[in-house]
Amino acid sequence: METEEHYLKRELYEKFDRGSPIFEFLQAGSLDGIWYWDLQKPEHEWLSPRFWELLGFDPAEMPHLSAAWQDLIHPDDLETARENLAKHCADPDYPYDQVVRYRHKNGSRVWVRCRGIAIRDDNGDPVRMLGAHTDLTELMRTEEELRRRTVELEASNRELVELARSKNRLQAQADYLREDINREHNFNEIIGKSTALVATLEKVEQAAKTDATVLLLGETGTGKELLARALHSRSNRTKMPLVKIDCATLPSGLVESELFGHEKGAFTGAHETKVGRFELADGGTVFLDEIGELSLELQAKLLRVLQEGEFLRLGAKHEQKVDVRIIAATNRDLRQEMREQRFRSDLYYRLSVFPIESPPLRDRREDIPLLASYFLSRFQATLGKRIDTIAKSSMEALVAYSWPGNIRELQNVIERSAILSSGDTLIVQEVLGDFGVQSREPARSLTQDLEEVERANILRALEASGWKVKGEGNAASRLGINPNTLRSRMKKLEIAKP
Repeated sequence: METEEHYLKRELYEKFDRGSPIFEFLQAGSLDGIWYWDLQKPEHEWLSPRFWELLGFDPAEMPHLSAAWQDLIHPDDLETARENLAKHCADPDYPYDQVVRYRHKNGSRVWVRCRGIAIRDDNGDPVRMLGAHTDLTELMRTEEELRRRTVELEASNRELVELARSKNRLQAQADYLREDINREHNFNEIIGKSTALVATLEKVEQAAKTDATVLLLGETGTGKELLARALHSRSNRTKMPLVKIDCATLPSGLVESELFGHEKGAFTGAHETKVGRFELADGGTVFLDEIGELSLELQAKLLRVLQEGEFLRLGAKHEQKVDVRIIAATNRDLRQEMREQRFRSDLYYRLSVFPIESPPLRDRREDIPLLASYFLSRFQATLGKRIDTIAKSSMEALVAYSWPGNIRELQNVIERSAILSSGDTLIVQEVLGDFGVQSREPARSLTQDLEEVERANILRALEASGWKVKGEGNAASRLGINPNTLRSRMKKLEIAKP
């Protein structure tokens, strides 16, 4: 049944003179296209001039048939428009108000808001429709442009975030490489021609061109880091960084942050995002020196990187993918460590895909003269001395000695001897270890003199590092020796922190 509101609307419509000057003025001044449709007839009874303007047609060009106008509605909107009209005709409270797309005469698309009301008879049945079309084309185009720009802006933001991440990673790589260039290495070339060394280098060549994980085994001071550099420089990753991680000197409370990085605010003192060593080496090689020093907890996280190629920054919600080749080194017996449950067996088998043994110096005695001459040429330049040769008896002593500290010990002996030598011939002026091998030349300085030089060097390194034996920037690293060796020498030389 017709409500009082619907009855009043019908009475107002019936009494309104559409031919009056007031009506003409109202419809001429409206930006909407007004229309009137007798539902008993197939054609619209009346359309305002603005209605024609919206769609670009002349009244003479277009029949007033409702079907003709419906043909201009976009196919995706037509069914919805018909449903809304049917619902409004069936239920006076259901609004006839919708946005549809029309085809303009020129073929373009016009967005139109269609609003109308059914005029009903005494029984409440719809007999006429009166309504208006409002042009929303510019508004919809603006909204589309805003959506498009929003999508572009979001994409740009994602690119900026990725660029920022890449910039941070590249900056961190540059900083690391700058430090790496300035870092003093035991030696910068592989020197020697012994059978043991040649066999090792053949394995390096075999493994270099693959991405296989390599485990370098051998005593302290045999040049495992040098072999790692040779593996990287001969690999397909040579243009990307080789990032060294000394597991023995990593700060215990910041190990995970050093390896995998952290987000800003991840913990107290994390004032900015930090790129970890694995992310730093993305595309390159990670050299895990002293791998046997890692805790079991860190071993599990390292295993995930090896198996899945992904890690989680501290404080991050999502894991990151990383593409790195792993080279690990240790002077420990990892099998014994496994038996004593200090090293994970699954990690060991992942690391030892291609093990390479770095031979001790006592197994490559024919390389000692070459190494001694090489170190001498380096030190005489830095010391400002000219020392052309090594005394024959001194060389015999060097070759006969067992070298428990390997190449690093040889380097230190040559440096100390170069400091104490005054002529153009190097004379080794110290007893070498516990083997009783001694230079035959009369010593111009006693062992006590050597110990005083060594004591002064150790004190300088300890003072420069704040008396840290282990950890970042420690004295042992500055001296190029193992922390345990440094402690032993400090005890022998009676050096204690003030």
